[in-house]
Amino acid sequence: MPQRGTELIGRASELAVAEEALAALERGDGAVLAFEGEPGIGKTRLLAELGERADERRWLMLDGRASELEADVPFGPLLDALDDYLASLNRRVVESLGTERLAELAAIFPSLAELGDGARPGLGAERFRLHRAVEGLLAKLAGQRPVVILLDDLHWADPATVELVARLVERRPQPRVLIGLAYRSGQAPATLAAALARGQREHGVALHRVEPLSLADAERLVGPDLPTELRERLREESGGNPLYLQQLARAPALPHGSGGVPELITAAVAEELRSASRSACALANGAAIVGDQFDLDLAAVAAGVAPADAAVLGDELLALELVQPTTAPLRLRFRHPIVRRAVYETTPAAWRSGAHARVAEALAKRGAGPMARAHHVERSAQPGDMDAAHLLGEAADAAAPAHPRRRRAGSARHCG
Repeated sequence: MPQRGTELIGRASELAVAEEALAALERGDGAVLAFEGEPGIGKTRLLAELGERADERRWLMLDGRASELEADVPFGPLLDALDDYLASLNRRVVESLGTERLAELAAIFPSLAELGDGARPGLGAERFRLHRAVEGLLAKLAGQRPVVILLDDLHWADPATVELVARLVERRPQPRVLIGLAYRSGQAPATLAAALARGQREHGVALHRVEPLSLADAERLVGPDLPTELRERLREESGGNPLYLQQLARAPALPHGSGGVPELITAAVAEELRSASRSACALANGAAIVGDQFDLDLAAVAAGVAPADAAVLGDELLALELVQPTTAPLRLRFRHPIVRRAVYETTPAAWRSGAHARVAEALAKRGAGPMARAHHVERSAQPGDMDAAHLLGEAADAAAPAHPRRRRAGSARHCG
């Protein structure tokens, strides 16, 4: 089947997994397929493709998504996926589920409320009666034609939804029912992650991590009109993330390491940070001051947090996959360079200047040379600071080519 548009470039393995799941339904079996990955990597587009292929087969496709703003609404994604469809069904279909199951479903689906007794979903054994009622509903719908139910952004799902989905995916898949899920790496609710792992071991649940694009696929995505060197830089800066890559390609004149991060990327990274504690956010801000790679203790100095807390806060950022480990102990790096730039640009200007000053002072105490300190001094020095001017001149001399005339010219530019 042909791919639709450039958004699916480099996704052959994901599409193959999707086709395997759809083929299982054609055989009369069931399937569960979960996509995980960083924001912007293409999970939502892959779920949409799965839904489009189900539509082409004239199967029943139902889709819902969790929302950060509705994380306290019980069964929110299930209501999004099923309620409108249930409202359109002939009442005899749902009534055939039986009085007990219908009462359970009526307690959560507004479209069925008139068929229930007004009771609310309970705890304990009552909860599991509701789970069995939903399983019965899906089996009833699948008796007419295969059912594909897609649930996106489950990292934001409410506890009731997480518990129900966990039950569905850890059990043997229901015949002619495909459940497709998507969530951010490192942010899946623990109950769901454990259920998916059990389902993978015991029933062949397909867990697929969506990886960044290769250099060749990234170049195909941005197209041949940009110079090769620029395409390669965009791939490096974006880390192969399709969303970041496309946003950066729309403003290719931005020099490497400059400001001007596209608003969509800045918003996406800020959204990730909302999942972190206040102290972990502060450490991320401090790390962005230090660089793409950073020592945890220096990031703590920049952030103004206790160095003793840095390792624990670093683990929190690692769990969110905002940063990644390096081969050096207590040294981390941002997931992609553009992520660091986005974090850096969201910090207040006055705070940023003070953080650079703290890093410059810490480096001086460690005996770091002018070149290591110059970046931070340049961004924190006050007008008339001759010590700063002298250090920047020394750094320029150290960085200049060996030819004496060119070295003097470089020094003059910095000290003007």
